[in-house]
Amino acid sequence: MTEPGTRPSPPEYRNRQAGLILFGIVLIVTGAIIALLAVLLLAGPLAMPGAGAASSTDRMLVPGALTYGAIAVLFAWLGAGSILTRRWAPPLILTVAWIWLVAGVFSVAFTALVVPSLVDAATQGGPLPDGFETVMIATTIGMLMLVMVALPSAVILFYRGRDVQATCDARDPVPRWTDGRPLTLLGVSISLALMAASLLPAVLVNHGVAPVFGVVIDGAPGVAVNLALMAVWLYGAWGTCRGDLRAWWATAISVTVASASAAVTFARVGTREILQLMGVPPGEFPPEWSPGASTMIMLVVAVWLSVIAGLASVKRHVRR
Repeated sequence: MTEPGTRPSPPEYRNRQAGLILFGIVLIVTGAIIALLAVLLLAGPLAMPGAGAASSTDRMLVPGALTYGAIAVLFAWLGAGSILTRRWAPPLILTVAWIWLVAGVFSVAFTALVVPSLVDAATQGGPLPDGFETVMIATTIGMLMLVMVALPSAVILFYRGRDVQATCDARDPVPRWTDGRPLTLLGVSISLALMAASLLPAVLVNHGVAPVFGVVIDGAPGVAVNLALMAVWLYGAWGTCRGDLRAWWATAISVTVASASAAVTFARVGTREILQLMGVPPGEFPPEWSPGASTMIMLVVAVWLSVIAGLASVKRHVRR
């Protein structure tokens, strides 16, 4: 027992500062690589022989480059927080790493479905050496597994340790906004904000294309639909993080309606037609390749199930 008037000594823990610095550097380097990808995404078309005025597909690369840039800044910030042993770093890094891992699993599954058809479309001009196609597919999926599954798994295994948080708490005793907030609540909120941001390309460069229960609308009506969804999901991200039940229900209903609308549309409208409405001329994507309706519907259902599962996991944390 402690003597009256004295403070209890902090619980013993293993100092993990070295690991925090190491993983912080890994996150910063990852962010730098992502930033390089953003630059290459914009500069690549300009470096091609005969590059001239930007084509429609070149303009569509801008939102992707901005997204990569934002992710690069996020990784650099999280890496710096880890190196400086800020108490907010472990919960936020864990949240991002879980989103990273889930997105990686979906990416690997989707790539395994579409890469064979992409390779076939790209090699219509002539036969490839025996086994070359298999090597291309295996290399692509293997690299994706390493970056999108193995790396975030390693990050999760390290930052979930009790000693990691204890090290940060001891070196950064100032209370932070992440204190006491469940990781699942942070994860769902960040995911909803990312979902809202994913609609920006449709608003900015894709002619406002929006699937609405079997038809595809564009122009001003499509922009309005996308902006409405963005507003609801941003409200859901903000309100769910604060434990607001109304925001939780608004998110669950809007995601379900949007997913059903997209699934019905993909069942009736081909992806090539949607690409053309987005402003992509037929000559700017492989003539023999187009994701089938079943592939797109499976992707929509998988995303919907993930979001609903996330919302269900935080239901107990929202106020009634």
